[in-house]
Amino acid sequence: MRATKTGNARTGASIRLALTVALAVAAALSVAGCGTSPEASPTATPVVVPTVSGTPPATPLSGTVSVYDLKYLLLDSNPGFFFCDPDFYPVPREDEMVLALQRFPSIQADQPEYGVILKHLGLEEGASSDEQKLAVYREHKKLAALPFEPAPGGYKFTLRISTDKAQGTTYEGVVSLQGVVRVTSTSSAFVTCPICLAQDTMIATPGGDVAVQDLRMGMAVWTVSAAGRRVAAAILRTGSTASAPGQTVIHVVLDDGCELYVSPGHPTADGRLIGGLMAGDTLDGAGIVTAEAVAYRGAATFDILPSGETGYYWADGVLIDSTLRP
Repeated sequence: MRATKTGNARTGASIRLALTVALAVAAALSVAGCGTSPEASPTATPVVVPTVSGTPPATPLSGTVSVYDLKYLLLDSNPGFFFCDPDFYPVPREDEMVLALQRFPSIQADQPEYGVILKHLGLEEGASSDEQKLAVYREHKKLAALPFEPAPGGYKFTLRISTDKAQGTTYEGVVSLQGVVRVTSTSSAFVTCPICLAQDTMIATPGGDVAVQDLRMGMAVWTVSAAGRRVAAAILRTGSTASAPGQTVIHVVLDDGCELYVSPGHPTADGRLIGGLMAGDTLDGAGIVTAEAVAYRGAATFDILPSGETGYYWADGVLIDSTLRP
């Protein structure tokens, strides 16, 4: 299916539609593209997690300790915690207060989390006003964005801290049930919300489909000329962005059988963002059956920039734009 779709009848129509969008608009969409993560600024103040192996926690934990207490141990000591807020990334979907009031009953029903959030906010008697419910909802989103994986005696964590604009540090480690934190690795991070393709997305090339993470500069892929023709082009740039804890991608299913996993902010070839697509819309000439956010487990997302006038290419049989345009 993927090998033949690019030559079918609907491709020409989709190309003509895509080329009606000015390249300047496409370039504006790609400002926050998927470049390789830069090194953290040497002048940035390093952020250190609260404790290291063998030392007591900064604030000793006592009594019954929940996973939410342990998360707050990390978050309270690191106010620069970075995550992609699903209510605002890539575009606002609804007023945050409306969402908070809609989702508050389900948060309240999870008594272990709700109780810890109330204690953290100093609302032991419960959240009653709309503003208090909004505050609870915001804390819930932060806790959800810091997933823990069970480990012997505690939990593994990955924590991204913003230190200077889009630059920051990623900490990986283990926090014990007693609140002792052991950092296993640190690395520089580019703290932006990824807008690229999921790992193992297949890119159409003259030699057959190739996984996006295996493509290199100078390799040939299929792109679209200004005249709307499918032509071979050399890859000018490749890029990847490390995944963030709690990151999601959009799983798009088309009525011609094609499927695509891509970050919400990635541009289509006609100038829209993937995250704004809904069932019933069209993408590359086919109808969208579903477009749903799903958890992403890959280590990174990826993108390429073909040479030529458009920067377009086929990913899993769907014509899309690149985020790497200068």
